[in-house]
Amino acid sequence: MGQVLTAPCTEVFTAYDAQDGFEDNLARFVEKLAADSPKGYFGSMILRGLGEKEKTFRMLLGWENVEAHLEAKAVVGGGEFFFPLDLNVREWAGS
Repeated sequence: MGQVLTAPCTEVFTAYDAQDGFEDNLARFVEKLAADSPKGYFGSMILRGLGEKEKTFRMLLGWENVEAHLEAKAVVGGGEFFFPLDLNVREWAGS
């Protein structure tokens, strides 16, 4: 967790009213990202709820810089953005 919060660049993703299974898909995504360890990746963490809605999730990802994040996203996402994230997470995590 410390590396994510002390990374020079921190990406913050928030999902509200997530569908059932989203948390598991997100966890698999984070596990695969950690296993692949793209250049400039510091780590990630998932936060749930945070006093808003029960099905709210935040994912924090630490990067060396914005360029490292963009390069990894181009490879992981096939050059496209991760929207809708739920579908891409399922595809990329292999579920």
